[in-house]
Amino acid sequence: MKFALALTLFTSVFALPNGAPGCGINETVITSGMGPKSDLGYQLSSTKNTDGSYSFTVSNSMNRADFQGVLIYVSPASTPKMHLGKFMISGSKFKFQSSTPCMNANITGAQEATVTHANPNRVSLPYTFTWMGSSTELAMSNLVVKSVFASLDPGASGPAKWQHLADVPLMGGSSGSGMGNSTMTMSGMPMATTAPASSNALVAQTSAMAVFATFAGLFL
Repeated sequence: MKFALALTLFTSVFALPNGAPGCGINETVITSGMGPKSDLGYQLSSTKNTDGSYSFTVSNSMNRADFQGVLIYVSPASTPKMHLGKFMISGSKFKFQSSTPCMNANITGAQEATVTHANPNRVSLPYTFTWMGSSTELAMSNLVVKSVFASLDPGASGPAKWQHLADVPLMGGSSGSGMGNSTMTMSGMPMATTAPASSNALVAQTSAMAVFATFAGLFL
């Protein structure tokens, strides 16, 4: 059933350039529709700001200058269908995911808790998303940032390549992605070798998905 859904979404991908049609990340569904994931060099860092908000900054270690597609949200590591907090977005490139696909997948949370792309325009790197959680949400344990990024190779017509980023801990914990080398910080938490020397920044290699709404075949 999942394969049939992924195939249907994949065939209609170019009719959906304005965002992921789903609300959660599922690699099996993504691979069925888009093929295997790639290590595109995307990385994500989580930094706590003085006003209590968090900055999630995407960058790239392999000279990839931008991204086109995204799905990003915060959840407890053990409860990925509980999307928490609210993102603050501006401009026309991004949008909050509509409530229908989230409800259909039994995913809870405010509409502002899940962000996707609104069009296939390229976004230059580095780029920072801003997120704010309530005191109750921040008191929960093992909160992580989950994300997928996608982009076409320069000059390519499609399909886009996708990379599923490793979960990035919101506060403490392991940020290892299982790809590339890692070093140990003073706190004993593994970080990507390109991580900034800040105790607030947690960097993990990320993942990107296929072109435009190629995200259509990637999410539940």
